Amino acid sequence: MSEAERIDLVDRAPLTEKQQNVYESIMQYQRVNGYAPTIREICKMVGVASTSSVYAHLKILEEKGYIA
Repeated sequence: MSEAERIDLVDRAPLTEKQQNVYESIMQYQRVNGYAPTIREICKMVGVASTSSVYAHLKILEEKGYIA
């Protein structure tokens, strides 16, 4: 994570451990592949079977300003 990304995150609402795991997984995937993962790919990365559970985390990340 770059210094600019770290500074930007300071102003955002804190994440739970699970939300942080989802966020970091998305960012890592995007750095490696150049595009964001699908919900099913996120499920595999974080070890969750339910796409609706991941979707809920994505909505929270969006509301807190971590993703658009």
